[in-house]
Amino acid sequence: MTESAKTNMQLKLMNGFTFYQKLIFKGGLLNDVPLQFKQRTLFIINRLPEIIQRTFKKYFPHEDEWMANYFIYIIITHWDTFIPNMLKKAPIIHVGIVVETDLEHALYLKNKLAYYYPFNLDAMLIPDITTERIDNKKLDIILTTFPLHELSTTTKIISINHALSKQNVNDLYSSFGIFFEKKLEEKLFSGEFGNISILDEAPRIPIK
Repeated sequence: MTESAKTNMQLKLMNGFTFYQKLIFKGGLLNDVPLQFKQRTLFIINRLPEIIQRTFKKYFPHEDEWMANYFIYIIITHWDTFIPNMLKKAPIIHVGIVVETDLEHALYLKNKLAYYYPFNLDAMLIPDITTERIDNKKLDIILTTFPLHELSTTTKIISINHALSKQNVNDLYSSFGIFFEKKLEEKLFSGEFGNISILDEAPRIPIK
């Protein structure tokens, strides 16, 4: 086989493989895995430096800015299991869905939530809305298509459009981000991600 024929065959194989990948992933047969992976990873990773620095200052208020930056550097680059554990053990946001229509409508909203937020979100339907039921489920957020002013609960209540509008999606992303950061900060030094002696590993700069 000539070099030209080999090159032509390689191109055909590569094109065929690329088409297969697009068929599997972009076509939705695997529910757009690359996009979901990117969304889930970036959602968590992009917030790490800020969360780590804020938590560092809370537990080590007398350390300087250099040490805080070094702390972030060591955790992200030197701790082999940190990122995998962070992705695996990242906190779940528990959301309750309440509608005044029917079960199918509630399922429709649940599916849309799963589409827009395919990571670390547990959405459940609440057919009979009561304070006791909500408190027992320990929900973080309640999404409702009608006012719930009479409901006495500390759980955050967010009103949404019946079809989950674009503005709803943007607002919810911000709300979910706040809850996620709060939970992640609580877990960061709880021991759930393993142990590492950050300050012992950090080199000290001699004070002249």
